[in-house]
Amino acid sequence: MNGIGVGSSAIVVLHVRSAPSADVAHGSTTLRAGGTADVALTTLGGHPVPTVTADGLPAGLDVAVDGRTVRLTGTTAAAGRHAVTLTLDNGTGPAVTVPWTVEVQEPPGLTPATGGRVLLGGTVDVPVTVSGYPEPEVSADGLPAGLALERTATGVALRGTPTGPGTSHVRLTAANGVGPAAVATYALVVEAPATVAGTGGPLAAGTRTTRALTVGGHPAPTLTTSPLPRWLTFDAAAATFTAEPTAADAGPVPPVTVTADNGVGTQTLVLAFEVTSRPTLTATGGTTRVRAGAPADVALADVVGHPRPAVTAAGLPEGLRVEVVDAAVHLRGTTSAPGPHAVLLRLDNGTGPLVEVPWTVEVETPAALTADRSVPAVRGEPVRVDVTADGWPAPVVTADGLPEGVTWEPTPTGGRLVGTPVRAGTATVTLRAANGVGAGATAQVALVVAGGLDVAASTARPAAGGAVDVRAVGLHPHEEAEIWLHSAPRLLLRTRADAAGALAVRVHLPADVPAGAHTLVVRSASGVVGGVPIEVAAVPGTATTGPSGTSSGTASGGRTDARLAATGTTTGALALTALLALAVGTASLRVRRRA
Repeated sequence: MNGIGVGSSAIVVLHVRSAPSADVAHGSTTLRAGGTADVALTTLGGHPVPTVTADGLPAGLDVAVDGRTVRLTGTTAAAGRHAVTLTLDNGTGPAVTVPWTVEVQEPPGLTPATGGRVLLGGTVDVPVTVSGYPEPEVSADGLPAGLALERTATGVALRGTPTGPGTSHVRLTAANGVGPAAVATYALVVEAPATVAGTGGPLAAGTRTTRALTVGGHPAPTLTTSPLPRWLTFDAAAATFTAEPTAADAGPVPPVTVTADNGVGTQTLVLAFEVTSRPTLTATGGTTRVRAGAPADVALADVVGHPRPAVTAAGLPEGLRVEVVDAAVHLRGTTSAPGPHAVLLRLDNGTGPLVEVPWTVEVETPAALTADRSVPAVRGEPVRVDVTADGWPAPVVTADGLPEGVTWEPTPTGGRLVGTPVRAGTATVTLRAANGVGAGATAQVALVVAGGLDVAASTARPAAGGAVDVRAVGLHPHEEAEIWLHSAPRLLLRTRADAAGALAVRVHLPADVPAGAHTLVVRSASGVVGGVPIEVAAVPGTATTGPSGTSSGTASGGRTDARLAATGTTTGALALTALLALAVGTASLRVRRRA
């Protein structure tokens, strides 16, 4: 204003400029890849309002100034950490730079191959692309032996050499904390050629037997067999044979071929089966006869079983053996051991317990006789001639031409001629032994019977303890004599003959003499003997056994021995006459033996 007129006015705008600035010296921002961003980064200072540019932004992002606010906007898929420089400039002084970090996060991702196959022993290298930021941690479950998970530039890889066949489903898991973990499955097939193994061997008849095969390879092979016998079946799914053979099937079986095929490889297996059966003899026992000293070859029974049983025998006579010839057990050899032999046949073929069968082997020997060719005897005196008979079976011995008073008495070892000859002379006894083996045996025994005293008794059947009148002639005049009671000799009387060489005495039998056959024997001092058989009858109420007593008597015309008890009586001529008449009806025996 100058006082002239109304005056005038003017508005003056004063711009005060200041350098650009930001409210932070540096910063960072985290975004999700693929997401829309609209994020305030910083507030600007300075006048005029600075312009903002950004270097290093991932594609799809930009910065804009909204008033004094710098905003990050846009959409990006460029995951990772990005170093960004914000430049602030308003023409006042030098431009200002603010470092900024933009981290674009991405959830984990896995991109494996769809699956693969490898032959056992081959190398596996399966790449797996891994995405995501931050870099995900990757793990694997179900890895087959021999494989491992390794890091690569683009992710991971399944690498290694599988140690076994099969199909493995490997589960891969990637996680980085951004969103859910990524999961993927990789199927790895480790192939191996088909294999089959097993054994044949023995199958017991009458027994149900199973034989399992060992099958290998991947994929699982298909099993087939050659034609099988009716009693043998095969379960391909279980890889198992089932056998139910009978004894009629015993023996080797045609080879059985098993083929395993899985498209990777083929293998065949040839099995040799054999049906075994326990040893059996077609007889449960028996008796076999062979001739001693003669070669034997006798079939005992057929032997059944597979493998062919070995046969042994216990108790065989020396020189004999058993052998299997054309499925039959034979007894062979030569022996001299007569008689029956208890033998135990033993059969064994290793298929079960030992089988034992009893058997009897009878060794036959022809009959044979052993006897004295000539035997002296004395009439009226007991005689015994032992005869030995050999051979098996035990021979039956018979005797022909026996003299009166002598009989044949069989014994286990042969027999004997026994008795008291009643007549002097020579008797030829013919002995015959037969046992059905050969022609038999014959022997002759000459029984030479010498003469002796004539002896008579007043009775042929005296009673025990009773008296008997004995008469004897043929002694020397006044010769001493003894009267004995046989069989068990008992002295009854010592006496003397008269001047005519005769004696007539009464003797008393012991009361305890056993009832039965006995002989009254007169024996002269010169050795002449004579006897007469008697049959002693037991007296009721008296003993029939016991020690013998001694009777006494006198000889007519002689004297009584002073050493004897005089319990007998002298009969004189009348007694002698009576005895001579009695002798006609009694048994008499004359035997002479001179000392």
